[in-house]
Amino acid sequence: MNKYFRIWIPLAAAFFLFAADAQPGSERASIEQFFRGYRFALTYKEAGRPIYGTFTEAEIHFCPSGRYVSYGRNTRNTVMDNRQVSNWSDAGAWDVGLVQGAPALRYLSTSGSRDAVQVRLTADGGVTLNNGANLRRLGRSTCR
Repeated sequence: MNKYFRIWIPLAAAFFLFAADAQPGSERASIEQFFRGYRFALTYKEAGRPIYGTFTEAEIHFCPSGRYVSYGRNTRNTVMDNRQVSNWSDAGAWDVGLVQGAPALRYLSTSGSRDAVQVRLTADGGVTLNNGANLRRLGRSTCR
């Protein structure tokens, strides 16, 4: 699994292996409903100076079945004004549960990697990821 993908669902994001504890106010269910059956664009920049570092762009499909499919591109600008681009893809299982007492999007990659990112509901019905990544809903996912 691509190391940059694990950052977003450090999304970003592990699933059925964690206990799916209920959360008061059904925040967990609301977050799950936000992701289930939709695809998202995810972007973030990993460490480095403003013009350097690694920029990641990904599209993630959260299937209604609890599976996910993702693919993306990492672009790294170097000090010698070179650009390194690498494409990647990943798949696995996802769910929403509690991690350290907070709601989190959890994932288990088919490669065996698992991770989670804490998620907060916003007043407008969206979500915010705690790792600084930008997440935008694109529409319905193409998977089942």
